[in-house]
Parts: sequence; structure tokens; C-alpha cells
Amino acid sequence: MAAYRVAPSPEPRYERIRRELAAAIGDGSLRAGAQIPSLPQLCERYAVSSITARRAVLELMKDGLVRQRPGRGIFVAERSRPRHAHVALVSVGFAPEWWRPSSEIFGQLAGGIASSVYVRDATLSVVPVDEAAQAPAALRKLLETQRIDAVLLRTAGDADDALVASLREREIPFVALKRPAPAGGSAVSTDDVAGSEAATSHLLARGHARIGLIVTTVSRAIYEAKIAGYRRAYEKARIPVDERLIVTAERPVQRAGELCAAALLDRAQPPSAIFACSDNLALGVYDAAHKRRLRIPYDLAVVGFDDQDFAAHLNPPLTTLRVSYYELGRRAADLAFEACQGAEPRVILLPVSLVVRDSTQPYARV
Repeated sequence: MAAYRVAPSPEPRYERIRRELAAAIGDGSLRAGAQIPSLPQLCERYAVSSITARRAVLELMKDGLVRQRPGRGIFVAERSRPRHAHVALVSVGFAPEWWRPSSEIFGQLAGGIASSVYVRDATLSVVPVDEAAQAPAALRKLLETQRIDAVLLRTAGDADDALVASLREREIPFVALKRPAPAGGSAVSTDDVAGSEAATSHLLARGHARIGLIVTTVSRAIYEAKIAGYRRAYEKARIPVDERLIVTAERPVQRAGELCAAALLDRAQPPSAIFACSDNLALGVYDAAHKRRLRIPYDLAVVGFDDQDFAAHLNPPLTTLRVSYYELGRRAADLAFEACQGAEPRVILLPVSLVVRDSTQPYARV
């Protein structure tokens, strides 16, 4: 039997073995009913571990190219045909009370991903995991039952090390959505530093020197990026930052925004403007202002982040930062398919744009 040699390539080792064996099956070098090399033979010929060799054979079985005959070995299937690529969107840690107010964002992400999948005639699985601690086990089960070529990770917080390690161990390409890239993976996110700076600069330019910042701590990297943009705007305006005006919310939900806004507005020296780092948090700011009979934008200016559909229909309409989650999803899926072809991991930062509406008027104490 001929030895199959692997040329240097950035693609996963198991995929190179699978591809060469699939090619041999396709061109008739390995005919229907022929036995393929055993796991020890594959390990020796490709200089790989038994885990890698077993993964390659499992992928061939999931493709329907080979069949196992207990006690005898693995044989080429009688009727075999190639399959389409399969990617999985794994959503981790989004409890219902969190994702339901942001279902529009999830819909846009899914739409962008689906558009990339469609043009490649590929398939897509969506795997929701409410609790982050359950994600590694859920991912293992998924990979044991389906052939997955790449994973798109949408995590509430930064990606868990155990989850990332399970993907690296199986040599499956992965792309983080709206989160920093874990080691060994790609990511598509938004330029949160520039966005936060633009929002803060807009308020400063309208005469607001005391600007409250409400930022979530779900992702440490994004938390730091939004504070960095806020500080940069103040630095450029040569105005010192009052650290007491920076408050944190555990989650980007309306009730958390109201509590944070209340803490700011009840200070002896309250802010004249609040930049809430999500539109849902900004909804909570509107609630807090209404309960205190503060008029937006005359007594309090408000800026959000995301430009969800409801932002334009609030009273007054919300000034916010627009993010194209459709484009984010599409670009992430594109990266996943590129990785399946052996492309190196990379990071894409998408721009955000400020949409000015009536919630921010020039500051004037009435």
C-alpha cells in the first residue's frame, strides 16, 4: 500500500490526512470496499498522534466516505460522495433575560452568518448554551455527533479557556464574535475605543464637562476599550476625568442601566450627560431620568451604543453608535471558511458611526 506523505501546510493535521484519503477515494486509488490504513499505520506515515489520526478517520466516517466493520477495520463505503462544509454558531452564557431585549442583534448576526453560508452552499448549526460552565461539555457532544468544520463563538463574557482548549485540541478553526480573539483563533469585533471616544467627544463638544459613563464588565477587554476611548476624549479636550462618574453594570440590561443612572444622578454633583455603553442600558437611563422628572435632553443628555431599532422611536430619539451586526456576522463566517482552507488566524475591527438624534442638545442650564 502506498505511503501518504503530508506536505507542509497551515491547515490542521487531521484535515490534511482526511483530504488526502478522501482524494484517494475520489480518484479510485482506494476503491469501494478497500481497507484504509489502520490508526497505527496513519500515525506512522503522517507522524501524528493517535488522537489526530482518529479525528481524520472520524471525519471520513461522518462524510460517509468510509464505514467501520467491527473487528476488521475501516473500509471505503460502497457509495460515497463529498459533503458540504458545516459551521456551528455556539452562543454561550446568554440567559433569556439578557438576550431577549437584544434579540434584534442576534437576528442580525445570524443573518450575516447565513448569507456567507448560503453563497458557499454550506450548512449551519446554532447551538445555544445558557450557562458558560456547560459550554465545554456541550461542545464535546456536538463534535462527537456531527462533523463541524469551524466554530463561531458568541460568548457573553470573554471566551473560557477550557472551551478554547477543546477546540484547539481537536484542531477546529474558530472565530470569536464581538469579543477579543482567544489564543489560536480569529475574531471580528467593533472598534470600541474609537466609538467610545466619538460619543464622549460629541458630548464634550456640546458643552457637557461632566459626563457619566455606564460600562459593563462582562468582557474585560471591551470594558477597558470603552473606558480608554472615554479617557482619550477627555484628554484631547484637556479636561480632567472625574473617576466617580464611571460606574459599572454586571449586564447590559435596562434595569442595570436604571440603577447605575440613579447612582450618578443622585450625587451632590450629578452629570449633565450620560454615555451608556449599550442601548438597553440607555433605556434604563431614560427610566431614571423620568422618575426624577429630568427632561432629556434639556436636563440630561443621553448617548447609547448599538443603534437597535427602538433607539429611533424613543421620546426623544436616542443618539447612539451604530454597529452593523449583520456585517459582523458575515465577516466572521468568511473568516471561518478561510480558516477551513488553511488561512492564518486574524482579527478584524469594524468601524462604528455616531448617529445624532434629539437626546443630545447643547448644554444649557435652564
